[in-house]
Amino acid sequence: MNVNIKWLVATLFSLFALVACSKNDANKPADAAPSLNDLRKTEPAPAPSLSDIRNPEIMKKEAEKRLPQGDREHALADYKKVDSGHQLMFMYFGISSMPVDYEKIASLYSQEYARTNDAFKRQDILKALMPRIEAEIAGAKTDRYFIFDIQDYGSALGSYDLRTKGFKLNAMKESGGYRYFNDNQSYHLSFTNSMNFALLSEAEEARARVIEAMVSQNQRMKVRIFAFAQDADPSNMTVKAQILKVQIFKGQDELIGEI
Repeated sequence: MNVNIKWLVATLFSLFALVACSKNDANKPADAAPSLNDLRKTEPAPAPSLSDIRNPEIMKKEAEKRLPQGDREHALADYKKVDSGHQLMFMYFGISSMPVDYEKIASLYSQEYARTNDAFKRQDILKALMPRIEAEIAGAKTDRYFIFDIQDYGSALGSYDLRTKGFKLNAMKESGGYRYFNDNQSYHLSFTNSMNFALLSEAEEARARVIEAMVSQNQRMKVRIFAFAQDADPSNMTVKAQILKVQIFKGQDELIGEI
């Protein structure tokens, strides 16, 4: 008899405990923090697929997202104009972690240094050039905002697209393309976000007609790119830059649109 009473008491106690737990769960607010058990049951986030890791374009875009970003509010008057391959060279070493190769720079920067085989004369020229080279590199390191102009005749813009209500900006090259200057072709310039500036929108038909006439008549245009130097690629000695603003001019100074 005593055994049955103990068994009955134990059973009743278990039932009351289950009821209490059920009430607690029912009264638990929906936004309550998850318990340790809940966290342990949570499925881990899926890892990147092998196909993504092996895709060079995806990995390249991910890497470019982590590059330093320019300030779109930076005063346009404070951008310096880059119109020489020597400037690109100094910019490259200014933002690169690579050691400065003064002899290589001197051979590209000074025709006198490049022409002579006299070891003492080369030493004297290099010594004279060193302060200027160091000053140019130091300036490029702290001042990364620059202007890059592209002069073109008619082909700067494509014909007006009635569907997108804009002109394709042909000067914007696909990612991976680069530009250089004839005075120093060893150093290049590449834009990481050029496709974001590939369309000059113009919804107003009257203005679109005027610009379309310029394009069809192959009139001279200038594309002015405002950019920020982000990184240096040692694989092909290229300065990688972020475009912050683009202006399109008729001739040299008549602004017809901007992106």
